[in-house]
Amino acid sequence: MTDTPVADCRTNHRSAGEFRRREQSHLPMVFSACRESVMIANDVLNEDVSDFATRLEAMTSDEVFAAMSLLEKHSEDNASDREETLSRITLVEEEIERRFPGQMLTPYRDWKKTSL
Repeated sequence: MTDTPVADCRTNHRSAGEFRRREQSHLPMVFSACRESVMIANDVLNEDVSDFATRLEAMTSDEVFAAMSLLEKHSEDNASDREETLSRITLVEEEIERRFPGQMLTPYRDWKKTSL
């Protein structure tokens, strides 16, 4: 394959070959981020509810929104822990309302639209 110019607004790379080389150099970061996401997902679903509630306060808005998204997806499964999942969703809803008073989860819905 030849190194032809790449017209991609997401990168400033000059050629497809350079793009592939740079993309491969970032693979360890990507795998690390995936591993961290799995750990965060496990925490959101399995962490003691009171610890989860405390940790919510320290999360960034993106982390809170990601937790809500994960919990929504988990609640749609035929999970045996549906009641606990719904209580966690309530905690996240309350945290979003605390951060964005009177907006009735609009910031989360906006985030969800842009993150898809």
